Amino acid sequence: MYGAEAQFGQWLTLLLIAFALGMDAFSLGIGVGVRVKGRRQVFEMSALTGLFHLLMPLVGLFFGGIIQRLVGPYALFGSGLLIAVLGLHMALQAWRESQQAEISDKDNLVVTYWTMLVFSFTVSVDSLSIGFSLGMVGVEVWLALTLFAVTATLMCGLGLSLGKAIHRYIGRYGELAGGIILLVLGLKFIYMGLF
Repeated sequence: MYGAEAQFGQWLTLLLIAFALGMDAFSLGIGVGVRVKGRRQVFEMSALTGLFHLLMPLVGLFFGGIIQRLVGPYALFGSGLLIAVLGLHMALQAWRESQQAEISDKDNLVVTYWTMLVFSFTVSVDSLSIGFSLGMVGVEVWLALTLFAVTATLMCGLGLSLGKAIHRYIGRYGELAGGIILLVLGLKFIYMGLF
């Protein structure tokens, strides 16, 4: 009986951690989602985010001590900076494009593979620090990593889809708002990284 309760407690704890880690992917996904073109990009970015949520805690688990000493204090600041730059770029581009009479499809494709990679990496940095402690608390590592990856994939996909739907109704204003959301969240992470 005690074993079943302990197992349930572990599952619940890991699910809550996975949900907390996935919230970044969800909220930032809304901002980026206004620029996503088609289901394929939603799927690719969600899958990449899930993959990073699997790999980052694994890296943290194996190389935690070294990474903590090297980048620990700067990880949140660096993530925030990348997100803020991405948001600023999106907001400026949306504003510039709203000033033009005609916009080609080529100009619209802001979500490149490079953008997907930067986005997926930055929203996964928090999971690196979780990896530092996974080995110490005695949880089933592969269960934890699977839950982190699946939850991040689903929450990222939900955020991107929501952002895409918002864009359908409010157009360029949605793109501008998405850029501003990313910029504000990036500045919040920078602030948290500094203080």
